[in-house]
Amino acid sequence: MSKSKSSGGSVFRHDLFTVDFSKVDKYTGVRAATILVPIIVLGFITRHDTALAIMAAGFVLAIDEMRPPGPRTLLLLLVSVIYTAFFALGMIISMVDYLVVPLLALGVFFIVYLRVFPKAFSVLFFAGIFFILELTTHNATLTRTGVESLQILIGGLWVIPAGAIFPSHKYLKRQTADQSVHERQQQSRAKLTRQDSFKLFTSNLSIHSQYFQNALALAITIVIGLLIAQWLKLKEPAWLLITIWAVLVPAFPDISLAFRVGRRIIGTFIGAIIAIVIIHYIDNQVLLAVLLVVAIGIYVSVINTRNYAFTLIFMTVVILLLRDIPDPSRNLILPITRFENIVIGSLLSLLTAFIIWIVPKIGKGAKLEKSKQ
Repeated sequence: MSKSKSSGGSVFRHDLFTVDFSKVDKYTGVRAATILVPIIVLGFITRHDTALAIMAAGFVLAIDEMRPPGPRTLLLLLVSVIYTAFFALGMIISMVDYLVVPLLALGVFFIVYLRVFPKAFSVLFFAGIFFILELTTHNATLTRTGVESLQILIGGLWVIPAGAIFPSHKYLKRQTADQSVHERQQQSRAKLTRQDSFKLFTSNLSIHSQYFQNALALAITIVIGLLIAQWLKLKEPAWLLITIWAVLVPAFPDISLAFRVGRRIIGTFIGAIIAIVIIHYIDNQVLLAVLLVVAIGIYVSVINTRNYAFTLIFMTVVILLLRDIPDPSRNLILPITRFENIVIGSLLSLLTAFIIWIVPKIGKGAKLEKSKQ
């Protein structure tokens, strides 16, 4: 047993610190930074906050990089509209105090449950971030919702013409024979009809479905996190909820890989500490904007490394910087307050992983031993 534990620990450390830099696409990082810089410059010229537009453009860029080669305009238009809708929905719900908790649970459950359609996951992951961030917004109004939703939409749509001017790396590479064969196979696969999609959606609406269980588990965890934040009167509940979302949502299909959850927590921790230091000690808006662009560029370029801790570091920095930079009172919030949110979110994530993975394993093991007797 000690040997297996030692072996498991070695695997964990190897996967945590080993990064396949051959899969880091430098062109993608430069492309992302180049596309985002005009939005930042426009913000400085007009003296308007463009953080939301930057966030939308960054997330749409990530989708543009992750999708397979093919028509992009209609897809990116749809993604921009989806992000705008989830953003507006979260902000509207935040205006009705007594509905925040139940609608948060319902929204999170619905978004995670839609993983029954794997191709939609990456889009829904970022949509969930918009939804959760804005649901914890204070002093929201319909006017503010409309103005900020427009920023999200414009930021997302900007990627369409800008991305055409600076095409994705996958369009610049010469396709090999293997790639061409793979693409023909992908194109030859029959698409799900509406009837098949509806059947897939309804057939998993059962407590015995893994998709249903995972969606329910995350919805409960997120709600518990919000209730704890309200009970402790934490000033940054969004940090807590986003920690849970970033750690658990991508890991859910393979939640049995406990190491993956651990790596995501470590990456989130490191990214949060970096963001805390930046937000607390840097006041220069130009420098903050430069650091933000650098973080987004690195995040987009390392998506394909498959190192969860490494990727989460930069994704966490991006999300938390974009969350706090527009807030004039950000320096009034002590770093320890933000760190508390990250710790609580990580502990809740570990507890959920334990309940939905280790407990069932223990139960199955006990039944197996009993049957042998």
